[in-house]
Amino acid sequence: MNTPYPVDYEQYWLKQALRHFKTAEVNKAILALEPAVRYLSDQFTTKRSEDFAHYSEDPELLLAYGMFFFPQTYSRVRFPLEELIRFTPWRPKSDAPFQILDMGCGLGAASLSIADFFPGQPTKIIGWDQSPTSLKHFEAIARDRRIDLHTFNKDLHRLPIKVKPHVSDLVLMSFSLNELFQTVEPEISWLESLWSLVQEEGLLLIIEPSLHQTPVRLEKIREFFRAQSNSHILAPCLHSETCPLLKNVKTQCHEVRHWKPPESLKILNKGLFREISLLKFSFLAIQKTTVAPRPLNPQVTRMISPMLDENGKTIFHGCSGDGVARRHEILHRHLTKPERHDLLQVERGTRLQLPDYEIVGKPEAFRIKNIIQP
Repeated sequence: MNTPYPVDYEQYWLKQALRHFKTAEVNKAILALEPAVRYLSDQFTTKRSEDFAHYSEDPELLLAYGMFFFPQTYSRVRFPLEELIRFTPWRPKSDAPFQILDMGCGLGAASLSIADFFPGQPTKIIGWDQSPTSLKHFEAIARDRRIDLHTFNKDLHRLPIKVKPHVSDLVLMSFSLNELFQTVEPEISWLESLWSLVQEEGLLLIIEPSLHQTPVRLEKIREFFRAQSNSHILAPCLHSETCPLLKNVKTQCHEVRHWKPPESLKILNKGLFREISLLKFSFLAIQKTTVAPRPLNPQVTRMISPMLDENGKTIFHGCSGDGVARRHEILHRHLTKPERHDLLQVERGTRLQLPDYEIVGKPEAFRIKNIIQP
């Protein structure tokens, strides 16, 4: 997937930067945001301070977020959406407006992206966030796009239960769960309240950064919902069994996906040297419905590691449709040089089909001759 980032979103943030720095020089305004982006990047990954929750009230930090992180957020959500449409039965209802509840919406990039993903589908977005300034920008962008948006200044630590107007077809948390629960796990009562906001047959979609603790948290949350009688895990899992990765914290379930950054982000990154061509994230998609557990199928797997060449073979780890996380290996003697090259380009998180396999070694591994990307 390589859908271009919309130019009008990029232009919105460029205009804000030009106005803030009182200049007509686009590059000058972009590069002036470099220190703020560096600060945000460090806070998001390694150095989060106690007052970081209020960064959105600092005009320069908010501009830095809009220029550097907004495009990534917009593009990131497209990968889970595309997978859900290709491989699962979930769809927005065609006989009614599609309502999205964006919890911790910030500037609204993720829910705006979802609305754009379904052109022609009447869509209403409800945005909850604790930052009035972020909500004002969200409202301005949505107004330009003629999107039906209703925003609410809310503290997400205390969720209302079954607030009927806000019960939605898609409840979204995009990189907001880790900000909400930085040092503690969400309580059962909070998860129950969250689930009550999802419409019957609706979707809960949680997207988180690929920090070490965030995939583990999603795996634990998955186990809570797996125990509910009215939930069906659509992705990333290819099975309905207990998450095998909870027993093996060395390998975690996250995505590494290529995308095309906009020019303004490339300019801003010239002195930052961040890896902006890759989007790294974890996600969990659960439908509120009652279905039978999926049949066990070891011949489908999801890559949970990169492809690596090792001693005459290409290896990767996959979490398979039988609920087992295992090593897979392909002997180079079965591959041409171009095939070996193509294998190494397969992205972490890709769904794969295994036409045949041989069980080898202890612990159990699969030796396969080739893979199919459906």
